[in-house]
Amino acid sequence: TFKMLLTNLRITVNGNTATADMIWTGLNSETVTAVTTVVEQGHEHDELVKLNGRWVFKHRWVTSDGGMNPALLKTYQKR
Repeated sequence: TFKMLLTNLRITVNGNTATADMIWTGLNSETVTAVTTVVEQGHEHDELVKLNGRWVFKHRWVTSDGGMNPALLKTYQKR
């Protein structure tokens, strides 16, 4: 079973704009008796805007700090 934890969430709202920052951690357990392992971790920064009463993403930066899928290396930019 794979689970994604979003932690240390910080949201700052300024009128109809907002930013959100968080740490994400991917956990995996092969079976219910297996030890859970950390398979990836990183951080995220989002810019949001309020349109027609709903919050939508303006821009999203997702940065891997470890365990990144090798298929994503061609587009990876260290931040």
